[in-house]
Amino acid sequence: MIEKLTVKNVFSFRDLTEFSFLATSERARPGFEHIKWYTVSNRKKLLKAVFLFGNNGAGKSNFLEAIQLLRLFVLKRRDSKSEAEETLPTVQFKFESKYRALPSTISIIIHVRKKRYTYTIAWNSKAILLEHLQKQTGIRPDETVFRRTYDEEKDLVQIDFAPKLKWDDDAQEIIRENVIRNTSVVSIYSHKNMYAPELADLYDYFDTPYHLIGLEDYHLDLCRMLNAGERPAFFHDMLIRLLDSVGSNIRDYKVDRIRRPLNVQFAKFLQTQLTEAEYREQYPDNMETTRYLRFAHFNNDAEEDPKDPYVWLTESEESKGTLNMIRLIIILFDTAFSNSIATIDECELSIHQETFNRIIQFYLSISEQSQVFFATQALPILEMQGFRRDSARFFDKDFQTGVSSVESVDLSKFHANKNIYKNYVDHAFGGTPKVPEPEEWARLLGQFREEVTHFTKPKEPTIFDDDDLPF
Repeated sequence: MIEKLTVKNVFSFRDLTEFSFLATSERARPGFEHIKWYTVSNRKKLLKAVFLFGNNGAGKSNFLEAIQLLRLFVLKRRDSKSEAEETLPTVQFKFESKYRALPSTISIIIHVRKKRYTYTIAWNSKAILLEHLQKQTGIRPDETVFRRTYDEEKDLVQIDFAPKLKWDDDAQEIIRENVIRNTSVVSIYSHKNMYAPELADLYDYFDTPYHLIGLEDYHLDLCRMLNAGERPAFFHDMLIRLLDSVGSNIRDYKVDRIRRPLNVQFAKFLQTQLTEAEYREQYPDNMETTRYLRFAHFNNDAEEDPKDPYVWLTESEESKGTLNMIRLIIILFDTAFSNSIATIDECELSIHQETFNRIIQFYLSISEQSQVFFATQALPILEMQGFRRDSARFFDKDFQTGVSSVESVDLSKFHANKNIYKNYVDHAFGGTPKVPEPEEWARLLGQFREEVTHFTKPKEPTIFDDDDLPF
């Protein structure tokens, strides 16, 4: 789980910006003590759900992208330092020339397998300039696992390891031989057979998260999501009971499979894209399998036909809100079940507020070591039953400079009875959109209307002869 993320010169975060995800001393609201918003790890109270509020362009998505960017550094091994496609991501603050020439830096503190790691990476477009991994176990102080630097003049990577690492004898040598200027030390772990538990912890943590632009992300095929085989058998019944508890009348679901011959021309095209073995495996006997998702609803005519108590609707016949609700449940269950991390933009898309509230409470109840970051503009979440105010982060941007900032609720200023929703609407946490005053806005609307009217030609009425009429 993430305790803290620090960024500098990354996207719209020009200055050093810290995001802490520690729970405060705030007490649970009466009646909601059973909703566990945080997990204690290494004596730290880590929030399991964090909500990011702010106007369009305030920096919420940039924060989510920073986590994904760090994940790519950890997971992706680059084998070349000269090819154009191996250039490192250029995410420097772009509205001032001096920052475009400076490195970007991300530092993260995470808790994995009862250990606390601090991982820092700084880079420019050509090279990783600094990579530093520290570990803390129990009450001991931080210990360096490795520190990697880069000498630009000599084009030389220097890696210093802690003297008492319990790694394979040849692990350090393997890393030194394979790390080049644009390859992270951690990314070497998955490509080489070696025992390096600290690298394994970091790599495994970033290897499983969801990172979603929204609940209608292109790869969130609901049929595939519901048909995933790695979930426990009880998930099916749990999902149906949860849907019932949030007001849905869905009583079951199933995935039908239909096999049919491939189109001849399409088959020829596939054979040019796949190896013969891949083609035979995916399309045996030149047949393709199509999956169809269907949902069961009560049949009003069940008394006349007791053998058929349900009406089965296809996925396309269900509402957008219902489908997004099911996607969200699956994402949160998978994240909690795998003790991983998820970042979701537009998290409440088309979902009723009370339904969304209950789904979040379901996640918090089953989560132990997982964490989800929700970017949203759905302000009623701030009035969700049992909502912890310290789980909110408020993003703002100075639209003159383009610099993003973030703020948390200061409990010394906002006592328990103070309405955070009302204060946010009243701009207590920034986020005021820069819009014209009412008089200026009225003038602009009149100007827009005149321009459109001037350039819009009225249509001539269509005149039909009797012979042209269709009746």
